Amino acid sequence: MATNNAVNLGVTNNPDGYQVLGGTTQRTLTITGSNIIITGSGTNEYTFPVSSCTIASAGKGVTDVTASRALNTTYSNLTTASSMLVMMTGRCATTSAGGTAYMQALSDTATNPTTVISGIIGIQSGLLNEDNSFQVIFPVGTSSYYRVVSSATNGTVTLGRWYELTF
Repeated sequence: MATNNAVNLGVTNNPDGYQVLGGTTQRTLTITGSNIIITGSGTNEYTFPVSSCTIASAGKGVTDVTASRALNTTYSNLTTASSMLVMMTGRCATTSAGGTAYMQALSDTATNPTTVISGIIGIQSGLLNEDNSFQVIFPVGTSSYYRVVSSATNGTVTLGRWYELTF
């Protein structure tokens, strides 16, 4: 194996890619099959399982769209090429025993979607001074619209984070 660099890593050409070998405890990185792009933004650490696995969304990625999302607003996935998975968090709080606070995901091909695709998530009437965070995960098909509706009586519902994964 040839070593042609300043950090003494071993690099081997393979028929469909290459292999990098290095470290005090030697580890191997093998790239085969296609190009890979790694783009950093901040500090990220990814831990993979001990056994073999496949990253199903390779090349797509999860996007944090929190800054451009709000509850009770309709968004569209008008592409015909990719469906998506929405993962969002919200906080439901009540201020009196008669208070309620909930959210629920809707999605279909109508510009004002009415098809329920998640359960009602939140706090029911009768619970005093409850304050909880919840996660809603739901699929959105191609050429579809989607929204997370919320409602509160003697309480509040606020958006935490909103991520979208296309596949």
